[in-house]
This record gives sequence, C-alpha cells and structure tokens, in this order.
Amino acid sequence: MVMQYENKKIEATVLFVKDIKKAVNFYVEKLDLEKTEEQEDFANIKIGNTNIALLGPKVVNDLIGKKITNPGHSSLIAAEVEDLDKTYKELKSKRVNFIKEPKMQSWGQYTAYFTDQDGHIWEIFTWKK
Repeated sequence: MVMQYENKKIEATVLFVKDIKKAVNFYVEKLDLEKTEEQEDFANIKIGNTNIALLGPKVVNDLIGKKITNPGHSSLIAAEVEDLDKTYKELKSKRVNFIKEPKMQSWGQYTAYFTDQDGHIWEIFTWKK
C-alpha cells in the first residue's frame, strides 16, 4: 500500500529527553512556549500550530523498545522569529546556551544557534532582504 500524503501534515516533532521536568522547564520558562499536556514521562509543547512532543526514557523504551542513551545530538529544529537580535538578547538573559551567535548567511538568512538541556540544536532565524 502506498501512503497518501495529499492534505497531510507533520503533527509533531518528537524529541527524546533525559529528564521530562527539566525539558518542560526549558521550553516553558526559557522559550516561553505553551505546555498543553504533561504526564509521567511525556509532555506536549505548542509552537504556533505545531507540537513538540517531549518523550522521557521510560516512554521511549515502551514505545520503540530501545533505550536512548544520548538524546539530542542528531537533530536540528529551525524556527523563524520576528526580530533575531531581540530574541537572542532575551534568550541570553535567560541563560540559554548559544553555540553560535547571530550571523548573516550568504543565502540571506540571519541565524543563531542554541541547545536545549539535552543537546537538541535549535536554529532561530530571520530573512534579510
């Protein structure tokens, strides 16, 4: 059977995390995102009309039968922001760990990169004309 993709969307980005409480704190307190659900080893965070599902070790093992020992080192999430410099300063003031300061890219994107508590890499960007 061939999967039909017409009128489909990606429902969520799923991130494996070591500690659900620390992950929720990062996304809610530092990034000011909305937590829409939290259970023992799971939380859902809303960003626009996309969900970020945070899965702790127990849920990951139950779902896929695999222990994840090093979450966060094989993905990058990109999010467009209205004012990169302002967002960068706000996040720095909350002690977000930036791995690359704002930089103009040759293709017209102005970018900066940070990591969450588990090492997931985030790109925040604006397009410059």
